[in-house]
Amino acid sequence: MNELARADAEARERALDPQRSILLQAPAGSGKTSMLTQRFLRLLRTVEEPGAILAITFTRKAAAEMRARVTQALRGQSAADDPCAGELRALTAAALRHGAARGWNLAQDPGALRIQTIDSFTHWLASQLPIAARAGGTLRVTETPQELYRRAARRTLLAAEADAVLGADTELLFERLDNHWNNLERLLADMLGERAHWLRYVLQTGPGQLCARVNASLEHIIRDHLAAAGAALPPALLLAAQQLPGVGALGGDPAHLPAWKRLADCTLTGGRWRVRLTEELLGPAYAQAPAREALRSCIAQLSRTPGSAQLLQAVAALPAAALSAEDEAAIAALARVLEHAARELHVEFAEAGRVDYTYVTGAARAALAEAGLPTELALRTGLAFSHILVDEFQDTSLAQFQLLESLTAAWQQGDGRTLFIVGDPMQSIYRFRDAEVGLFITAREHGIGNVRLTPLRLTRNFRATPALVDWSNEVFAQVFPAADELRAGAIAFSASVAARLPAERSPPAHASVQLRLFPGDRDAEARSIAARISELRGRAPEARVAVLVAAHAHAVPIVNVLRTAGVEVLGVDLVPLAQRPIVRDLVQLARALHDLGDRSAWLAVLRAPWCGASLATLTALSGPEDPQLLWEALADAARLARCAPRDLARLVRVRDVLARALERRDSGPAADWLEATWVQLGAPDAYPRAELGDARVFFSALAERAAAFEWRGPEDFPALLQDLYSAADAAGANPVQVMTIHRAKGLEFDHVLVPGLDRGVGAGERPLLRWIDLPRERGASDLIVAPAAAIGEEGGGELNAFLAGLLTTRARHERTRLMYVAATRARETLHLSAAPKMKSGGRLDPDPRSLLACLWPALAERFQVQAPAPGAPAARRAQALPLRRLSDLWRPPQLPAAEPLPHLPLERSSIEAPEFSWVGETQRHIGTVVHALLAQIADAPALPTGAQLQAQRDAVLRQLRRAGVPEREAAEAASLVLTALARTLGDERGRWILGAGHPEAHSELALTGVTAGRLRSVVIDRCFVDEAGTRWVIDYKTSRHEGGSLESFLDHEMQRYQGQLSDYLALARSLGPQPVRAALYFPLLGAFRELS
Repeated sequence: MNELARADAEARERALDPQRSILLQAPAGSGKTSMLTQRFLRLLRTVEEPGAILAITFTRKAAAEMRARVTQALRGQSAADDPCAGELRALTAAALRHGAARGWNLAQDPGALRIQTIDSFTHWLASQLPIAARAGGTLRVTETPQELYRRAARRTLLAAEADAVLGADTELLFERLDNHWNNLERLLADMLGERAHWLRYVLQTGPGQLCARVNASLEHIIRDHLAAAGAALPPALLLAAQQLPGVGALGGDPAHLPAWKRLADCTLTGGRWRVRLTEELLGPAYAQAPAREALRSCIAQLSRTPGSAQLLQAVAALPAAALSAEDEAAIAALARVLEHAARELHVEFAEAGRVDYTYVTGAARAALAEAGLPTELALRTGLAFSHILVDEFQDTSLAQFQLLESLTAAWQQGDGRTLFIVGDPMQSIYRFRDAEVGLFITAREHGIGNVRLTPLRLTRNFRATPALVDWSNEVFAQVFPAADELRAGAIAFSASVAARLPAERSPPAHASVQLRLFPGDRDAEARSIAARISELRGRAPEARVAVLVAAHAHAVPIVNVLRTAGVEVLGVDLVPLAQRPIVRDLVQLARALHDLGDRSAWLAVLRAPWCGASLATLTALSGPEDPQLLWEALADAARLARCAPRDLARLVRVRDVLARALERRDSGPAADWLEATWVQLGAPDAYPRAELGDARVFFSALAERAAAFEWRGPEDFPALLQDLYSAADAAGANPVQVMTIHRAKGLEFDHVLVPGLDRGVGAGERPLLRWIDLPRERGASDLIVAPAAAIGEEGGGELNAFLAGLLTTRARHERTRLMYVAATRARETLHLSAAPKMKSGGRLDPDPRSLLACLWPALAERFQVQAPAPGAPAARRAQALPLRRLSDLWRPPQLPAAEPLPHLPLERSSIEAPEFSWVGETQRHIGTVVHALLAQIADAPALPTGAQLQAQRDAVLRQLRRAGVPEREAAEAASLVLTALARTLGDERGRWILGAGHPEAHSELALTGVTAGRLRSVVIDRCFVDEAGTRWVIDYKTSRHEGGSLESFLDHEMQRYQGQLSDYLALARSLGPQPVRAALYFPLLGAFRELS
């Protein structure tokens, strides 16, 4: 056993010490999840309740995997080939014995284990305080907040027209953006999405204090750089450099920065030591030969000092220690605009009844800390947990790091509580999600809050062959930074040792990794990928093969060639739904029906396959500066007479369908109305069957958004479609999987191919404000803020240039880590390829933003350049897609008449329909709003007063209108909603149902299970355990009785819903050992009926 293997065995043993807080660095393939599982099982033996252990991670997928591993271990279902199977069995047996003595049954009740995502945990925290009420009650998180950001940005710009101060601030921003309204609105909306970075500085300090904070950070950064430069130079050399003409004192004070910059300027040019020393290049101070000789001697000494060129370059790039007056004015103006936009966003949250994850995280932090001190909730919650485990810690943001600090604020050294942090900084690739890899270094060196962590590192790789492990060690040791550096986001490489033994027929190292270049020929690269996959499949059809790309667009040529070659392909989240033709046509159809004046949408509707009008027809119906709407032109006989004769019948058919659709607009759910129109146009027969799945995804997303009151019209389509992808075509049992590298993190494959290494990644639009919160070694941070440069302004000044350079460096380090993640997904072989364009003279300089540039220093000589194969087909030119249209003979299918269904005999009283004026869609919406508000009241810390209820009238009206209640019925509907709430709160039984003191209380509790031999999914309006230990299941009914006996009506309603309540009872019995009772509650009547 070599030194790395021995260190690994010791680290794994120490990681199970239940008395020690640990930071465990677990590289790719080291069995991180297995170690988490073992630690969790070991800790179960130390607690009296399983809920005293909290395990959190950053994705649902990771949380589900951790929960599955622990549950499988408890049930004795761990994989037989798990290298830690023996340890797992022993730990599981001990945990089960400990649990059995305390009445646990974790194998059958894994819900008692607290294994969750950081988002769900922060949501729970935020819901514990009245801060939740600031968003209108229960915190309901929207997955698509972008439209809310856009609306808040627009409200801010509109408010500026009536506010002199805000107007002056926005005017300054307009000047920097060439008076482009849409650009400023979009950039403001983007900033709201990133407000976790800047909001606390904007709200907690005035613009002047914000600028002072930036100045202090700049001074701190400059001191650090100058101290490092001064320490690196020998004293004699430093003295000689100070005596050079025009240089001056080279100390560590920011006031000495100009002298250091002058030294860099006269000794370096283009990042290299100066060779030509002339008066023309250096100025009059170097007109005399002795001055030039002194400089030459200084350059010679500097060139012999390791790292001096890099240090001087870094010093030369530093900005001044204080913001310029122009930058201060821009930052102050932007701070005021952003503060107003943030407040407008809270108004949008309140109106929509939804918040985003940033709000939840901020609310959770507010719940845990006040004025820098832990709150009572923080102390209570932190002390409730004996142990906290955090997975994927390299992806932690600064806000999440501070959350952990608050959560452990009450912990004391030696009190038996432990923090177990696991991650791999070499796999930190989520900077775009605010991940700050430097926090891993900070935690390793200085702990988290009061908790000091013992750093351990795993080194055994159970995934890859020895040849692949050796290749990774050799290559990535050369391309990763030599040392960790907080500000630059630099992480040094840590080597691994292969745990797998070499197979008897294992390929040699050079065969395990293939490196191919196809200069300027991307088609040849794609054909090579297809040939390689066919070769691999020919040898081992059962092997799992993946093609990993840095960006979605890079996969398109590969997928096309693989399908042409007959290779079964599964594209995983590759094609955005918004880019699919069938969805683009649907979006244009909705836009046209909502706005008769949207000419581009109407042209798209007539060109879509359900009509397929020719260009000649479209020209006849719509011309430049045409005063007639296209919809009007469709009814104009003179315009129709100029259309192509073959198109006339289709135009008339489409016009008639759209006319009926316009008549029915707003008469029902948006998704149902749009889908019915689409079907009547013949669309399902106009597209290939394989594309119809995308339409189903679109309609489902639209229906879900509308049901959540988050749909306001076609302007919401970008937010609706943002994170939706075309459904993957599931081919055979073992297709080649094509996905992004980010998507592949956490997965492994026998063979991995990574094409397109030459393509640049990571470029994006410049924001209104560039900022970075750089962690310091001991927990504090340096905030650097730079406003966007004005249109046409070259570089944007030295502060912008410094910040841009720093962000570029951090992005370069992350690309190296992204390449490491891609390479370490492979178990057996790795294939890397690129198709870079050659420079003059056959020189190849990779795009600095590409993965190839990361590998080039180590592998430039090893890539094999592939010459074009004789007779290889030339690259195909892009061809226009043929016009797709329905057959001229298409007619709507004639559906058979519905078969009459037998009805059960009805009592006479049930045949006579009560005369309820509110029956219909409006009553359904009243019920929806009442249910939602009762859930909010139940989750609030205290019941509202009558005055507080009446103050909600405007909010209730907004919700009803958004649901589609006609204006003429909205006022009466709002009165009914408020009446239902008032009667419930005025009723003793109603207050009891909504009371906050019940154990295990839930509103809108979703349950799924089998009752009466059928799988059912239900949502229970209110469920709790009362003071007598009985679990209650309450279902709200917003029925209103007019005429007849109230008791008879209630009995009839109970009979009507008896089956539903019985299902609820059956499912609720699985929640615990308590007896279960069920009842209906009628908010409009203040009445209660229990199921007998």
